[in-house]
Amino acid sequence: MARYLRPLLPLLLILPLILGFSSPAWSSPDNAAELVQPSGQVLLALEPESIEFSTDLVQVDPDPDPVLLELTIWQAVFLTFLTVFVAEMGDKTQMATMLMSAQSKSPWVIFWGSASALIAASLVSVLLGEGVAQIIPTQMLQRGAAVGFIGIGLYVLWSQWHERRESTVIKDEEFGDLSDHG
Repeated sequence: MARYLRPLLPLLLILPLILGFSSPAWSSPDNAAELVQPSGQVLLALEPESIEFSTDLVQVDPDPDPVLLELTIWQAVFLTFLTVFVAEMGDKTQMATMLMSAQSKSPWVIFWGSASALIAASLVSVLLGEGVAQIIPTQMLQRGAAVGFIGIGLYVLWSQWHERRESTVIKDEEFGDLSDHG
């Protein structure tokens, strides 16, 4: 199954980006759109004149004067669904659900259990995200998330390096010095 999905993976990864940048502009005659969070953070600006290029960061002009648009409820639902759906493809949750449904006599029970667990986890994430954003500035949250992801990546790299190093030592101990038998 994975070999059939391999050609689709790049498309599935790029599709939310394409839809995310184009959907707010669908209803804009000037092709200028901006999605502003309640915290005031600009998530999307599609007006090229409003972007100033710097050597170290891309900064958005604080007063670009674009046509402000809000996503319709259905556009927001669709984009969120598509983004989460693509992000969840092939992760541990999907693999566990697939394994349980393959072993179960009633796969629909597994579906409803998995779906309700994902809904509950999403609810917790939304409530925590909204609550934390009221207390901690968004920029600090983004930096904290970046540090967390870098930390996880370094831990995974270290554990793989350590595991390979241990397996090499174990192999050397099992076989001993092969030059004596030569």
